[in-house]
Amino acid sequence: MIQIQIKNLADVPEALALVNEEVGKVKKAINDAGAKAQKEDRRQIAREALDYADGLDAFIKKIEKLGEEWKALEASIEKATPEAREIVRAAGGTRVVVDPVSPKSGLRVTFPDGTVIATPKASTTQARTIERLGPAAVAAFGFRMNGEPLLTRTKKDLKKYPESVETLRGGWILSTHSNTQRKADDLKRIADRLGVRLKIEIVPGVSPTIKPPKSPKRNPGASSPFPFKVGQVVKAVFPVLQRDARMKKEYVEDLLDESSSARFKTGGNPVFKERKGIPDETRDAHGHHRYYPNLPLVFHGRRVWLTSQFDPPAITPVLDWLDKLGMSRSEVLAVCEKAYGKTGAKQGELPL
Repeated sequence: MIQIQIKNLADVPEALALVNEEVGKVKKAINDAGAKAQKEDRRQIAREALDYADGLDAFIKKIEKLGEEWKALEASIEKATPEAREIVRAAGGTRVVVDPVSPKSGLRVTFPDGTVIATPKASTTQARTIERLGPAAVAAFGFRMNGEPLLTRTKKDLKKYPESVETLRGGWILSTHSNTQRKADDLKRIADRLGVRLKIEIVPGVSPTIKPPKSPKRNPGASSPFPFKVGQVVKAVFPVLQRDARMKKEYVEDLLDESSSARFKTGGNPVFKERKGIPDETRDAHGHHRYYPNLPLVFHGRRVWLTSQFDPPAITPVLDWLDKLGMSRSEVLAVCEKAYGKTGAKQGELPL
């Protein structure tokens, strides 16, 4: 059984879409069961069940018509005076924007490493946050908005509100036709599923802020979980793993998948990128180097590049992953010391 909570009338479109989605699921299940009953020669039972499904189909069409009428009603208030729109907005009557430049509320998202994302539009903050978490990993959860995908690469998937979108790198499109509270709730659900602790706040209209974390002080004995930076670790370890039987084929496929970005905090880039021999393939769509151009690797015949965009907190999941692979921290430490010298040495290029 579904539960729908309408806090104000701005939630009506989503509620209607949710009703339609659930009724559609029931209709499909009845049709499938009815078809089976017909094959089993239980014709009377099948006819009664399929008649009910036809009634559901008519109901779905009525709900779709109500959704169109609601959109027209929402649009009508946009033509009213600012004072009238403010009255409607204050009463919770619709999702009107009284002042597009200074929205009533926005979002501020703080990551565990101290990164803060806050823009004048809650939808843009939501988009930049998902971009940092890894759009492919988020899309894999199948979250829905207004009965359609929350995140998609195909704009045709978003038929109800095609203009209420934000574009993310990698060709991803985020559906943003929701209020600020729903955006905050969706980000919380996404963070929970990814195991990322985010501080998500609804705040008054804010000025643009994307603040990177402060560079941690080099104090291996106190705050760092490992005496070498994550960039040093991966640059030293992965060339060694090319010749190691512990690096199984399925591990390589896993690191080539876009979902590896969220787990290893690589800013939307999969850990491995296949080498195709084309110019500048170590750069992203914006022309920035996101993979080590001097570190070509080969695993099980797969020619790959290694990303250079690990966030500092990624040291923990990287070390945990290596431990599961069978490479202990003491072994990783020995590899790094061989490459760079003893603890505290500056990061340099590996003799490949």
